[in-house]
Amino acid sequence: MYSHWLIVGGRIVFTNSAILDEFDFKAQSKVTIDGLCRSTCLIYASITDESKKLAQNLLIQTSKGFTTIAEIADLRDPTTNQKLFLENTASLSIVNGNAGNAAGPLVLYVVSRAAEGFDFAEVYEADGLGRVPKWSQSITVMSARPFTLKEANYTAVAGPIGVSAILTGFDARSEGCKTVYSLNRDPFPGFTLTVNGPIVTLFYEPTQSHYPIGELSATTGMGESFPMEPKGFVNSPGFHECPGQPLFRSSLYDFTTPIVRSFHSFSYVPRLKRMRCGKKRSNEWMSLCALLLSKRDGSDKICATLCAFHVSYADREEYEKNVLDAFQTIVMKILLVLALFLFAMGTIEAAVMGLFGTKMINWAASQHPGLDSPDVIRIGNQCGDFSQVYTRDNLRPKTGSGAYLVWKKEKECVDECALLLSKRDGSDKICTSLCKFHFSYADREEYQKNVMDAFRVFMEGSQLRLLDSTMPECKHKNSRMAAKVSCQSQFKGFLPILLDKKTNNVLRIASTRSWIGLDCSSSNEWRWQNNELLKFTSFDRPLGSNKHQQKKRRRAGLLP
Repeated sequence: MYSHWLIVGGRIVFTNSAILDEFDFKAQSKVTIDGLCRSTCLIYASITDESKKLAQNLLIQTSKGFTTIAEIADLRDPTTNQKLFLENTASLSIVNGNAGNAAGPLVLYVVSRAAEGFDFAEVYEADGLGRVPKWSQSITVMSARPFTLKEANYTAVAGPIGVSAILTGFDARSEGCKTVYSLNRDPFPGFTLTVNGPIVTLFYEPTQSHYPIGELSATTGMGESFPMEPKGFVNSPGFHECPGQPLFRSSLYDFTTPIVRSFHSFSYVPRLKRMRCGKKRSNEWMSLCALLLSKRDGSDKICATLCAFHVSYADREEYEKNVLDAFQTIVMKILLVLALFLFAMGTIEAAVMGLFGTKMINWAASQHPGLDSPDVIRIGNQCGDFSQVYTRDNLRPKTGSGAYLVWKKEKECVDECALLLSKRDGSDKICTSLCKFHFSYADREEYQKNVMDAFRVFMEGSQLRLLDSTMPECKHKNSRMAAKVSCQSQFKGFLPILLDKKTNNVLRIASTRSWIGLDCSSSNEWRWQNNELLKFTSFDRPLGSNKHQQKKRRRAGLLP
């Protein structure tokens, strides 16, 4: 039972632990915790240099007298650098001796000895963390300031590592707190977790770790720009994803300053061999990699698709210049120039695939009443290199109340569709990936609006109408498979039209359906009205300009 502070804002309370912050002590002369610990309580604390003076007047009564939260925060094992704790009885009283019962940024982690995982738990302070690799099952890192936690890669060592993370203490995994990060890779690439909160716990799977792990380092404080190419995540202030619990609170959390997550990646994708039938241009287009530059509202956004370099590009030099200009560092420019040169010379049988750019995120503008369910952005994927991960704007699916994920599972990589916009000298270029729209969107009306808004922006002058039908397009598995094959075939033929130079084209319904990626997998799918045609303007030279190519495209319904 809690007294003196039950009527004050929310706090994080579990079966065997509680996490208190500065707002639990502000305007409170005394905070008492009774019954949380059946035998004894262990108290871990973290403060900032600025709040140390206030923490020195937060007094904990023990059997031997008083100690302060500031003194507990300073407790560390000089050998292991692990945080040490104050052990107290089941009844815990904390007196606020500050003028006006003030309090500064702090985190107090009170946990019972009976808590799950206590025997093998390691607890560290983020400030000054420098853990050497050794065997461990769980590692908890605390900080009164937001912090960034990094684990080194083990690419030189054979064998996978399995690790997961929750944004609370080591005892709360059984309390329904969701895993916010999970990675099992061989070789292990390391990670970067930007923790906009007071605590994170890493769990390592003994059966999936084949050598000592946990080579960790941390930096405190958060800027406004976050490199997202390492596997990891950044969460909005106080987010933890524990059901039924309020957010963490701190006067240091910033909900007003938008952050910028920047990213770039550089890798190769295999180049498909040409078919013997000699369809050089279409096969080259489908086999190489396209890097598309997107500019909207003054911010550059880059996305790489599974599309390919257009080897018959009308102005090859201009295209390569677009790609080079997109890279933001001299090193990346040198690497790309070298890769393009080697590719052109036939030295390497691969195309360059990249992901680079910036994305602005404004936590305060997120639509969650009371900021009770902020955004979390996870970076990582289970379907290849990071360069194959798409960034989603208004087409991204919701996965909960205001929680947006940018984490691709294998099926999601196949089931989603990315519309990419490139602007140069006022010209719009559109390209779609071979992925499809994700039709399990939580709010179908909002999804429909987002899709239509996207087309109005991406395809100026276009009108798109969607009809929600309760009747399935295909009733049998074989029909669905045939429809899917047909869609894929039509889609391949549709790609060249996207590169036509300033030509207004009217797309037939069948081709439109294939482009949008309807695969007849849902009995309540989006369906085009029969009298609707999608009009769009595309640019650049078509793949085939001879009569034979035009006849083929006209027969396929791709030319009027």
